[in-house]
Amino acid sequence: MAKFKIKQIKKMEPRAGQKFSTEYYQQSQRDYDDTFKFMLRIMTEVLEAAEHNNSTGDLTVPLRGFPRTGGRPNYTTEDILCDLIEQYKLGRDWPSGMVGRWNRLFEDFPDYQLEFVEHIDANNFNTLFTNQ
Repeated sequence: MAKFKIKQIKKMEPRAGQKFSTEYYQQSQRDYDDTFKFMLRIMTEVLEAAEHNNSTGDLTVPLRGFPRTGGRPNYTTEDILCDLIEQYKLGRDWPSGMVGRWNRLFEDFPDYQLEFVEHIDANNFNTLFTNQ
């Protein structure tokens, strides 16, 4: 799993009539850009492999186990990848649902999966600035 630093996880309040709320991974701009560069590299590999095998149409086939709400067709590989590109273009934090779909899509490829770890700034003064 590729690990990326986050500043925090922001949890939104559930919308009316829903039991769940969305969590967002907030990163520094540098870490955000690094995460996207990693995603873009994987996306490029997927597209190149599909083109090499003359199977680009497979990217638009609804995936079993990736349901959508509202009776819409299941997510496709293209949907999962493009949703994350849109988030980046708009400068929005990564929603946990999108990251979860990415990780399930690459379930058999652990090196392509994403893991976010909270980053705590270290200092050279050890316990001088802690509340212990």
